[in-house]
Amino acid sequence: MEEFSSELILQRSSSLLIPKRIGFGYLPVDILVKIFQYFNEDELLNNIIRVCQQWRVAAEDPSLWSTLKFQGRTIDTHLICNKIWQFRNVNNIIIKTILDPVVVLRQICRRCEDLTSLVLRNCPQISEDVLRYLLVSCKRLRVLDLKGTPFQALILFEELPHCQALRSINLGGNPYLNLKNVQTLAMNCQYLTGFHLGSFQPKDNVHLNDCSCYFILTKLVHNLTHLTLDCSTLSACTFASILRCKHLEYLCLNYAYNFRGCDFQGMWKTLISLKVLKIRNGHLISEINCSRLFMDGQDAMKNLEVIDFTGCGKIANGSILAISKCCKNIKGLIVKSCRHISTIDSLVENCPELEMLNIGFCVNIKFDAIPHCLKKLFISDTVKHRNFARRVMEQNKDCKVRVCLNEFNKDTKIFVYE
Repeated sequence: MEEFSSELILQRSSSLLIPKRIGFGYLPVDILVKIFQYFNEDELLNNIIRVCQQWRVAAEDPSLWSTLKFQGRTIDTHLICNKIWQFRNVNNIIIKTILDPVVVLRQICRRCEDLTSLVLRNCPQISEDVLRYLLVSCKRLRVLDLKGTPFQALILFEELPHCQALRSINLGGNPYLNLKNVQTLAMNCQYLTGFHLGSFQPKDNVHLNDCSCYFILTKLVHNLTHLTLDCSTLSACTFASILRCKHLEYLCLNYAYNFRGCDFQGMWKTLISLKVLKIRNGHLISEINCSRLFMDGQDAMKNLEVIDFTGCGKIANGSILAISKCCKNIKGLIVKSCRHISTIDSLVENCPELEMLNIGFCVNIKFDAIPHCLKKLFISDTVKHRNFARRVMEQNKDCKVRVCLNEFNKDTKIFVYE
């Protein structure tokens, strides 16, 4: 419409031609801020801010931002600190693989008293003192995710009970963490709803065992809704204890080598609230076990939104068919390294909301149908997979495709359409 044109309109005033700017591009900043409230942070960052200086000023209004994200070793520490100073009222801060996390943590302590969630992953070692300072400064902190960021603790776990707001903690990948620390945490923080220990390789070589896991789960069982556990040293007894945590909504079992198929296929009897199920390297889980879980437990499993069966090598087409018929609202499916899968047609037919699919190293898949709503696709570096990725991107230009580089870790690279 003409009234919304961003062109210059010339009006006659006396003998002068005065340019008058109209249109969305020249709205006052306060009006733009109200409009931009309908966009999320990713849309503001990737689309709105790039339009012009006027829109950038409006889009960087602190009231529009509840989450800040920083990632990469090349990002300047001063830039991170300046953004934290500018957006002091954010609720969530996500930081990954930066070079100087201690400086950033101190800035957070000074400026973000109302912070409720902090993710600090895969960063260089931090001190116990700065962590204690963080917990004292951010009294409303509910989520603390330190996965892959090492620190040594002497009294931290004894002080955690004073953090009354804390509800979820992730300590995976810290070589200085020991079994005593984990048990102290479970004993002192029985109110936790989220406990995440996806990788536990302590320097003292005292690993998780069935007795210690039974103790930990017994302390947390009444409130636990989110659980991630390194199961590499655990036997069938511990898996039985896990399945008694009846309030679980999120379950991730890494290196589930000893998870018996009979226990797996019967988990629907107790875990009736699951929304995310991740069983990785479940070598004892057969095609029949997986199919029975989703057929016999259809009512309990139908609300699953994300399923991850990475490395469960016995899973095949029958499992995919059972999943597609049971979990029609599924949004993410990861079947990386499930080499017996040869078709995903049933997913395309029955799961219209599927947004993320990881078929890395599924070398036998035949691609007849194309998912319509994919936003993320993970493939192998093969001709067949690359051709499938091109077909997906031709149908959906917004789909982001990454190539899996390693079967045993999460290393990927961006797929370039050629």
